[in-house]
Amino acid sequence: MSEEQSRRIAARGFDPEAEQDVDFRRYVGLLFRRWWVIAGGFVLGAVVGFVVVVGQGQTYQATATIYLGLPYGSGGEVQLQSSQTNPSTIDQIVHSLTIDGRVARACRTPIGSFSHGISTQLVSGTSAKNRQNAFVTLSVLARKAKVDQCAANGLAREVVLLLAPYAEGKIAAYRAEISDDDQTIKLVAAAMKRKSSSSVDSIVLMTRLSAAQTDKIRIAGLLAQTILVEKPLQIGHARAIRVTARTSKSSALAAGLIGLILAVLGVLFLDARARQVANDSVAPS
Repeated sequence: MSEEQSRRIAARGFDPEAEQDVDFRRYVGLLFRRWWVIAGGFVLGAVVGFVVVVGQGQTYQATATIYLGLPYGSGGEVQLQSSQTNPSTIDQIVHSLTIDGRVARACRTPIGSFSHGISTQLVSGTSAKNRQNAFVTLSVLARKAKVDQCAANGLAREVVLLLAPYAEGKIAAYRAEISDDDQTIKLVAAAMKRKSSSSVDSIVLMTRLSAAQTDKIRIAGLLAQTILVEKPLQIGHARAIRVTARTSKSSALAAGLIGLILAVLGVLFLDARARQVANDSVAPS
C-alpha cells in the first residue's frame, strides 16, 4: 500500500493497523435522541401485525372429550383388545372423507370449512391392563362458531356410533336375558301359589326360582358394567370458543418487536451513512 493511499484511508477515519474501538455510549446516545423513530417502528409494526391477524377473520375452537370404552368378554372378566382400546382409531375415523362429508352435510357447510382444523389428543392416564388410553379429546378449528361446534359434536357422535356396536349388542342380549329371567320368576311364583303343588314340585319350583333370581342378579351386574365401562360415549357437549383474540396480542407484540429492531438498524445505518458522506466531503483530493 502506498503512502498516499494510507493517508487517504486515515483521513476517512479508518486505519487497518489500528484497533477498532466501538463507542457504545455514542450509539446509546444516538438511539436515545432518535427515540421517536424507534417508538414509531414498534407501534407501526404492532399495528400491522394486529391488522393482518384480524384481517384473516376470527377463529373458533370446539373440543369434545370421548370415552372409547373398555370392552370385556362375555364373562365380564377378560378385557379384550379391539378398535376401542386403540386411541389411534379415533384419528382414522375423524379424518375419513366419508365421515367428514356426512358431518358436513348435517352441518350444512363445505368439508373444507373444518376438515383442515381437526385434531385429536390423548388425555393423561392409561388403562392398567393394556397400557392404552380410553379418553381422547377431539378438537375442531373453524372460522364460524356454529360450524365449529356442529362439526365437533357431529364427529364425536360418528366416533361413538362406529365404536358402539359391540357394547350395544351385549346390552341388548343382557336385557333380553333379564326379561327371560323375569318371565321365569313370574311363572314359578304363580305355580308356587297353587295349593295342588306337591312337596316335590315345590322343591323343584323353589330351585328354579332361586336359579332365575341368581342369574338375573349376575346379568344385571354385567349389564351395568357394559353400560358404564364398555360402552363408548361423548362426555359433555363441545362449545365453540374464540381463539383469535389470544393470538392477535402475541402477533402484534412480535410484529412490534420486529418493527423496533428495523427502526434501530435504520437509525444506525443512516448515522453511518451520514458519517461516511461527511468524511468523504472533508477528505483531500
